[in-house]
Amino acid sequence: MEEEIREPQIKRFFKEENLCMQNVYKSKEEYKVVYINQELYEEIFHEKYVWEDAKQKISTIFSITLDEKKSDNKIIGKAYSDKQADPTGMALSGNLGSGRSYFFDKNFNIKGDKTKLATSPKSIYNNGKYALSASIKETVIANILAKDFVVPTFETLAILETGERFEFLDEYLDFDDQIKNKTYNLPCSIEIRVNKEKELYRISNSLINNDKYTEEEIENFCKKLAKIEANKFCDRFLHGSWSVGNISTEGNLIDFDTSSFVKGRFPQYSNTNKYKSNYFGYELLGQKIMINSISNNEKLEKIMNDEYEKNIKIKFCDLIGLDYNLYYLKYYKYIDSLSKKFNILSRKFLANYYDTNIANQNENITYLFDFSRFFQKYLIYREKGNKFINGIKLLFNDPQYIEYEKVGMIKEKVEKFFEKDIVNDDNMDKYINEAMDFIQEYDELFEKIEKEQDLQEIKLKQYFINADRNYLYSKEHIFGKIAYKYDIKEIDDKTINIIINSLIKANIRNHYNIECKNILGLRLYKDFLTYWIVTKNYYYLVIEPFSNFDIEFAKLSLNGEEFMIKHRLDEEGAMESEKIEFDSLPDILNFDVKIKINGKEYNGEFDQI
Repeated sequence: MEEEIREPQIKRFFKEENLCMQNVYKSKEEYKVVYINQELYEEIFHEKYVWEDAKQKISTIFSITLDEKKSDNKIIGKAYSDKQADPTGMALSGNLGSGRSYFFDKNFNIKGDKTKLATSPKSIYNNGKYALSASIKETVIANILAKDFVVPTFETLAILETGERFEFLDEYLDFDDQIKNKTYNLPCSIEIRVNKEKELYRISNSLINNDKYTEEEIENFCKKLAKIEANKFCDRFLHGSWSVGNISTEGNLIDFDTSSFVKGRFPQYSNTNKYKSNYFGYELLGQKIMINSISNNEKLEKIMNDEYEKNIKIKFCDLIGLDYNLYYLKYYKYIDSLSKKFNILSRKFLANYYDTNIANQNENITYLFDFSRFFQKYLIYREKGNKFINGIKLLFNDPQYIEYEKVGMIKEKVEKFFEKDIVNDDNMDKYINEAMDFIQEYDELFEKIEKEQDLQEIKLKQYFINADRNYLYSKEHIFGKIAYKYDIKEIDDKTINIIINSLIKANIRNHYNIECKNILGLRLYKDFLTYWIVTKNYYYLVIEPFSNFDIEFAKLSLNGEEFMIKHRLDEEGAMESEKIEFDSLPDILNFDVKIKINGKEYNGEFDQI
């Protein structure tokens, strides 16, 4: 490495005995770069990002290893892996601390190599291996949340494929409640995470360092935890496995192996169904357990409950396109009532037991009410026909009971944990009536607001912030598909970089700015991808070809009307349609879109990657 290797800035927060130091070597093989964060690259290296130059630089710097046998015996610096303590017994899996990540140079944290702290008796926790699909997943989620979340996460600078493979052992519970194993042979990777301040200084680090905090600091941290959980619920984000090891002392979320965005807000799990605190919408229970393990202050739970309720109201205003600070005092009766109903009704679901697992396919027919669709589209369709009937169509999902041949322990768990959320024949009418009341009250609120201002900007914010995050739901298995197509050489490094960057930039929601060009509606095809650029008075479609595909000419049809598509001057191969102006926001994501490229038509069921 040409630059001088500096000590990690995070080192100053640790006692010396709680950092494990070992040599970092130049690896024998040069790793292949598959993703670079362009904005972060330019910030760190103070040079313009050009793909070929940037990937060579990243490969040169980060083709490194802790294993001397895999090196050219050249020591280039020191690695610092962090020891941790966990009073809950949930974070470390038998390791002494970070078993597959270490701090290197001033701000980098390298994930995907075995450290000396990997002491677990189980190979899945001690081998230091990091699958390419997992690093893509964490990178996409982290780099979205770094821009999008109420407490930003760390950012990922790059992903490198190391050329190694390993046998990944997947353990799961079958329908007979027996633990089964399935093995996958997967490509390995390293992820270059950036720790600018204390984003990766975990609570488990603070515990082993025996850091001292005032009562006020602990109370403020509890408020931050409650704020995080309220925002996760509204943003439809499941962390999946809470512990003192996957959140920093500043409230930054860490490690996204078990994380996912979800479409509905009913209870769902990713990692384990054993604990209520692992289900979507109920992870605040886990944070309370964590706080109770390190503090005996009984009033902290009330502080967290009050802060959660307050932040549900604040974030609810975001979802319906309102600024809490501008609207709450005048409309607090509506906001208090509606946000409470939203928090209760959005959790209601049919007892499709196995489909509380986010990886299963029947999420869309399990929850009763689709508030995201309602918030996104109600004001658009309000004046088109009977507004109350339109509201019912938007809010009411089409749930269906699933008949299982056999149901194991999951039935007992779900019924015990979520008795108040499960919908059955006895309470269905009650919840439907409450939902109808919600629609009526919601409409009254916007009738009052409309008398004072035009609703166009509110519609835009609602449409954007409530849009689905395409491809980021677990049942779509997008990260495994991308890694597999790269592994079998169906896509190359440049293409996988394009796809990962698009999954990030097209799925940022809270960073919405009405004065800017906002991206949504990502679609992946075999040879290219598309997304919409939407502003406050026009929209257009962008086509980005993959590296193996040249677009000579293209045509776009929207609801039967043709529009011109031309090449961009500032991007290699990319095309964009003519700008389509509007006075009243249309339901762009519901258009009948037909694209003809080089004489081939793409429509209907997308020829997705």
